[in-house]
Amino acid sequence: MKKLSLYVFLVLMFCNTVQALPECVGEASFEWKNCQGTITFDSGAKYVGEIDNGIPHGYGTYTSGEGSKYVGKFKEGKKHGQGTFSYSSGEKYVGEFKDNEYHGQGTLTSIEGDKFVGNFENGLREGYGVFTFSDGMEYRGGFTKDQFHGAATIISPEGKKKIMYFNMGEVVAAESDIEQTEKKLSEKFTIAGISFKDSLLNYFTKEQIDQHSHFNLYKWKKDRKFFVVVFVEPEITKEFDLVQIMVKKNDKNYKIHGMSGVIYFINNIQACYKKEKKLFNTISKIYPYKEKVNVDEVFTEVDDKSNMKGTGLFLKSGDVVNTICYDWSEEGQHNNSDNLKVSFLTAELNDWIQTDR
Repeated sequence: MKKLSLYVFLVLMFCNTVQALPECVGEASFEWKNCQGTITFDSGAKYVGEIDNGIPHGYGTYTSGEGSKYVGKFKEGKKHGQGTFSYSSGEKYVGEFKDNEYHGQGTLTSIEGDKFVGNFENGLREGYGVFTFSDGMEYRGGFTKDQFHGAATIISPEGKKKIMYFNMGEVVAAESDIEQTEKKLSEKFTIAGISFKDSLLNYFTKEQIDQHSHFNLYKWKKDRKFFVVVFVEPEITKEFDLVQIMVKKNDKNYKIHGMSGVIYFINNIQACYKKEKKLFNTISKIYPYKEKVNVDEVFTEVDDKSNMKGTGLFLKSGDVVNTICYDWSEEGQHNNSDNLKVSFLTAELNDWIQTDR
């Protein structure tokens, strides 16, 4: 009882020392520092809460134009820390966030009534968790990349228990069937040794990044949200001829939102197709995907003879992977530089590229 009383006293004492930030003065701008205010967006979204450098930072409430609402902590404009996200569709998440993604302990309830309580990593269920289906059946066990994985206890709505084994969402007969895939699950596909969604600072200094940065790749877009970092030096690009990295402006962590590797096949498109198929098979075994799209299109905006052919994957994480061969015609003015391009894009970057503005 003494420990409880002391805890309550300390909490009350701490709360009494916290002072509210002052109100932001004037029109919304980057001059707003360490204050409380309201930011409205062209999309109809609205933020009310703590602000620093003109963006959400601290505790606040964000309401989208569609009616989804997030109440919780922000860090440099991103959902970061403890919060509650209530979607307009009826889905709800309560727990920890990191860089706008579910990360840490949380509870996710779907519109159908399914409920997951457990750990998340970069938006995906990872580690131990309890998944309760809307009919009352429970899965208690491991998750890997958002999939049931490992030995689990299945509890029926009537309370009957059964041990079952799962391999990436599929039921398998024995535990040995799971162990055979563990090595594959630990793999990551890298481009020139660089990992998707990692910090570019793990590979290059800020000075090197600045020297290789280009800000006009998407110059027709009013929203210059991202910029590209291009490397052509063989000691950096390694097995590729050119490497492109997409990073968000003003992101001090230089998170990799997009990365592409290009290999040239001068007047040898058949070799490109063979390499594309090999790379696709490797990538598709590493990353769970929800949709595969076969690409075979003519570049009508270039000429009616240039063509791109390959595969697109919509990953279960929401991200996108493309392995595409570009077959340029002589009229295409690309010096017949047929090439293979392997690209990884976050959902946010892919949406940004697809928009007209």
